Amino acid sequence: MNPYLKPTFLLAFILIFQNWGENLLGNERISFVKQIAPILLTRCQGCHGSKVAESDYRVDTFQQVLELGDRTPAIKANSLDKSEFYLRLISKDVDHRMPADADPLSKSEIELFRHWIEQGAGFDGKDPSSTLVELLAGLRHPTPPEFYPAAMSLSALAFNADQTRLVIGGYHELLVWDFAGRMDNRIQDVGERIYSVEFHPTRPTLLVASGTPGVRGEVRLIESQTGNLVAILSHSSEVILAAQFSLDGGRVAVGTSSGQIQIYDSKTHLKIMTLAGQSGQITSVAWDQTGSRLVAACQDHSCKVFDTQTGKVISTFSGHAKKVNDALFVNQSKDVLSCGEDGTAMVWNPDDGRKTRDLFRGQESVIGCLAVGNEYLIATPTRVRRFEANGNRQVGELVISNVSITSLAQGAQWLAIGGEKGQVRLVSAADWKTTVGFTAVPTKVVEIENNSLPEDRSSPNPVPFGPKK
Repeated sequence: MNPYLKPTFLLAFILIFQNWGENLLGNERISFVKQIAPILLTRCQGCHGSKVAESDYRVDTFQQVLELGDRTPAIKANSLDKSEFYLRLISKDVDHRMPADADPLSKSEIELFRHWIEQGAGFDGKDPSSTLVELLAGLRHPTPPEFYPAAMSLSALAFNADQTRLVIGGYHELLVWDFAGRMDNRIQDVGERIYSVEFHPTRPTLLVASGTPGVRGEVRLIESQTGNLVAILSHSSEVILAAQFSLDGGRVAVGTSSGQIQIYDSKTHLKIMTLAGQSGQITSVAWDQTGSRLVAACQDHSCKVFDTQTGKVISTFSGHAKKVNDALFVNQSKDVLSCGEDGTAMVWNPDDGRKTRDLFRGQESVIGCLAVGNEYLIATPTRVRRFEANGNRQVGELVISNVSITSLAQGAQWLAIGGEKGQVRLVSAADWKTTVGFTAVPTKVVEIENNSLPEDRSSPNPVPFGPKK
């Protein structure tokens, strides 16, 4: 789900904390570890790694990056015209250019390589034989403060497997809270802002999309119990808002700022394919029940459904007038439910992109939607509305006092609501009442509001939470 973030609040928070992300080039020396290795890992190692090594060239380590398979130089310090690696990056011949069968590197990424080579192609890590993942695992993001000086808007929430903890995106960290409002753990060394977090269906692994606006973005797999880095799947020069496991956990879909969707194998961490066709930041991605289709919502006001076997676009939905914030398959994957900045939520056919019905139209942005049992939940900053899944009738709504809603998370029996000022409200599906409320931000004092009730206009027989459809 793409969170509803007020730019002024985010800017204020960044100004308090920001201590990295200066101009990548500037007058400083280019860092192999911080700037070159992430690009090699995400754009080159899929074809030049330990499992696949096209032309016997590998980029697993700094040492290997420097030499081609025939032992001739791939990169020659201070000499661009004798660095075959660089010449392949800038080649106009698509059959000669690297990466092969993929989009070229961005101008800013190519400039990084150019400056690095001109500066002597130096290595600033501890061991040039270390793998890129090992180098990046040792490259830590800034350590967050023990206590936050201000509450932070909550943009990502996720329940753990046994539904006893809530993982919440903080500043350069994931915060683990129990339902009584006690913070259990802090998983650090992640991007500045967390935009998406999800648990693997069967493994103790977290999928985290994060980044620093205008500077970088990344998607990491992290061991949920230890906080150790498993892999960096994707790296970008802009934040990444969306990443999701397929229902069987075998694949990961990542929505990029360039409008592409990258598909990865969740075990080998290799990129399987890239889906293209949209022209703006991808705000959400969602798989169907079988894993054969993927729907992506985009800032360009559209949604697209892709065939994940062929990579082809199945349909395009253009019914929203502004940015689409969320889209997911519903009704046993027979329909798609999407919502956007234009204040609408619509149901449409994924086979042909034709609208089936308007579910909701309002004045506020619709920040996200969920399919829960026999109901659809539609969230705006002021309330969560409940609709019958098989019609347009609204059966209830939750208006939680003094909370501007920014994010939602669905559990087996609970709905978690995140707020602009760090508030969390846990709502039981049994009676649609908040069981506990607290501020999920590291402070010296945590305010807990037990049994705080929202203004609830629910149907007399609420539907228990079930799996997404």
